[in-house]
Amino acid sequence: MLRGLARAFVGLDFEAAIEWLETLPESEKTKARGAAAEVVSPSQAHILIEGAPQGPERLALLTKYSEKHLNLNTAKWMVEMPEIETPELRAVLRAALPSLAQGAPLALLDWSPTIQYEDIRAEAYLSVAKEWSKADPSRSRRILKEAELPEDLRQAVVEHLELFIEGKEAEAAR
Repeated sequence: MLRGLARAFVGLDFEAAIEWLETLPESEKTKARGAAAEVVSPSQAHILIEGAPQGPERLALLTKYSEKHLNLNTAKWMVEMPEIETPELRAVLRAALPSLAQGAPLALLDWSPTIQYEDIRAEAYLSVAKEWSKADPSRSRRILKEAELPEDLRQAVVEHLELFIEGKEAEAAR
C-alpha cells in the first residue's frame, strides 16, 4: 500500500511527495523512495535516491534503479556517487556497458577517457570495441590502441578483444 501511495503521490506533486517521504518512519522511507523512483523522470529519481542517507539502503536503491533504468546519463551519475566504490554497484555498471555500447557507441567512447576508475574505463573501451568488431575488427583494434589506459591494462584488454574476435570468426566459419 505504501509503495502504491508513493508512486501516486510523486506523480501528482513531486516536491510535496519529497516532503511527505521525510515524515515517514526510517524503516519505510527506503521502500517509498524506491517505489517513487520507478515512476518519475531520471532526474527526479536521482534526487530521490540522493536524498537517502548513505549506507546499505541507498546502495540498494542505486543498484535496483540502475539495473532497470541504466542509460549513459545514469552511468555518468553513478560514477560520481560514493557508492561506486562498492563491488555491487561497480558490477551493475560494468554489466550494463555492453548494452550502452550497443545503443550509443560513440557517446560511450567519448565518455570513456573521463572515467576515473580504470576497471570501468577499460570495460567501456572494450564494450565499444567488441560492438564495432562485428562490422570492422581493425576499427575496434584502433580504439584500444588509442584508449587512455595504462599499458599493462591496455594489453590485457587487447588480448581479450582478440579472443572475442577469434571466437566470432570461428563461429562464422561453422
